[in-house]
Amino acid sequence: MSAISPRLIAVAVGVFLVVVAAVVFGFHYRLKRQEQRSQKVQEQVVASDAAESNRKVVEGEVPIASLGQPPAAGSTPSPESSAVTTPFVNAAKTVAHPFPNGRASEPVAGQPQAPAIWYPPPQPITQPVDPQAEIRKQQLAHQYARGGRCRRLRSTATLRRGCEYGNPLKVTISEFGQQYLEYAKANKRSWLRDEQIMKHLNGFFGNMLLTDVGPLSIERYKLDRMQAVAPATVNREIALLKHLFNMAEQWDIYRGRNPVKRVKFLAENNLQFRFVTEEDEARLLKCCSPYLQDLVTFAIHTGLRLGDILKLKWEEVDIGQDGICFLVQKTRRILELPLNDEAARVVGAWHGMRKSPYVFYNPKTGDQFKDLWLGLKKACRKAGLKGITWHTFRHTFASRLTREGADLVTVKELLGDANITTTMRYAHTNRSAKQQAVRLLEARRDSRDKQ
Repeated sequence: MSAISPRLIAVAVGVFLVVVAAVVFGFHYRLKRQEQRSQKVQEQVVASDAAESNRKVVEGEVPIASLGQPPAAGSTPSPESSAVTTPFVNAAKTVAHPFPNGRASEPVAGQPQAPAIWYPPPQPITQPVDPQAEIRKQQLAHQYARGGRCRRLRSTATLRRGCEYGNPLKVTISEFGQQYLEYAKANKRSWLRDEQIMKHLNGFFGNMLLTDVGPLSIERYKLDRMQAVAPATVNREIALLKHLFNMAEQWDIYRGRNPVKRVKFLAENNLQFRFVTEEDEARLLKCCSPYLQDLVTFAIHTGLRLGDILKLKWEEVDIGQDGICFLVQKTRRILELPLNDEAARVVGAWHGMRKSPYVFYNPKTGDQFKDLWLGLKKACRKAGLKGITWHTFRHTFASRLTREGADLVTVKELLGDANITTTMRYAHTNRSAKQQAVRLLEARRDSRDKQ
């Protein structure tokens, strides 16, 4: 049989010592717990005895006179006499107080003296201790120390309409944007514009979670976009971002305050707008393709929005009366618009090669035009023109009308604006009308001089 190695012996001795130490510690801990329990039981017994003695004295089961005699030498007072803790209240009803004036006084001759009364030393009344209550207090103290209690109180404050919000989902802006676009296509007429704005939002916030987007990141987005677009465009994009957070909160995907509410929108100056002069119009038409020339000419001479032009159908055109009558997509109102010679010429040319229910259609596919922004952008770059969009032709139409003396009410009706306040920004272009109004004062002064 091989000899046992010293290392193995040392390990065995170490294990043995650990086991012995554990047994001794457990035995000591058990004795200490038993002492604590016995002490608590003894305190409860003393308290119950004191309460029982007081009850007996109050109910008269123990005579008060027996309490007035001091205990004999070497004897132990009874529990009834030693447990009374309120002797003044119980004895004052039948026995005079030994010190009527509140202090000790010398006996007066000829007056009966009150019998000496022995009062047992007062004993503290201890309330029974509830072990479960003490354990509960310790648990609450630990919860407050770890912050768990505060978190639970904050979670109860998020109750809304009888339902408690769950934990916020980890959804990025791009992921929620796809879900929102599905909703927008079914409920909004301007979903195509939302889709265009989402491309810019995804380029900046795409990989960020909804919970990570804050006012500072939105301010950085504003500064970045202001380098490329106008303040009004930035405001439209920020407004869509604000709408995204509102929908996320409504769909219980985001919990918290909308960060866009703490961001200030940019100031917009709608009184300044771009319009095309006759020289710029001629340069632009030379750089356009044939079908784009007709669309630009029709937009300048009718003032219609690009969406209304692309959705115009033959059933809404009156060739004989040179006019159109259709439902404006933005205001949802019927617009009756007469056509001048240039606009009527364009409509007549497309009517001769009519192949679609739409007035303007793609010659290659025979279907409605989807997007003409890229074609106009290329033509403007060739012509050396900047800042021209399809809406610029609407401004050009209104500016030329007021320049030729048309009143603002008529311009409003031709544009299809819902409010004349929108049309008022074209009033400053009618310089000839202003000059004629000022000259009226000179004519009146000349008439007075002649008289």
